[in-house]
Amino acid sequence: VKLVAIADEGWICTGRMWAFIVSAAFVLAARAHHFSVDVEDVANMLAINPLTIEVRIREIKELLISVMQHLPWGHMINKTNVHVYLLFAIDFFDVLKPVAPLLRRQQLEMEAEQTATAAVAAIRQE
Repeated sequence: VKLVAIADEGWICTGRMWAFIVSAAFVLAARAHHFSVDVEDVANMLAINPLTIEVRIREIKELLISVMQHLPWGHMINKTNVHVYLLFAIDFFDVLKPVAPLLRRQQLEMEAEQTATAAVAAIRQE
């Protein structure tokens, strides 16, 4: 339920059929708890298109990655292992969502500072 609410906050549910969102959330939650769930089987059970479920899974993963990538260990999260961090994301999404823009801004400022420092060092070497 919480994963569907997160998808709704990320505008993934807007204008889309609920079955695909719930199916995608179910598959992601099952994988987070180390259950092997085949998207084809879920789609056949609900008589819906498995490709659309895969698209919704990808969208939810991208949303979660976009929020968590600014954490100190965020560089370790990608689309293939986001299910490992899913429980953390669900527990702390209410905290991470409002802080994500601030963390991104800080990350950009640090990168700009590092680039400027590298440029000054390159000029000094010449």
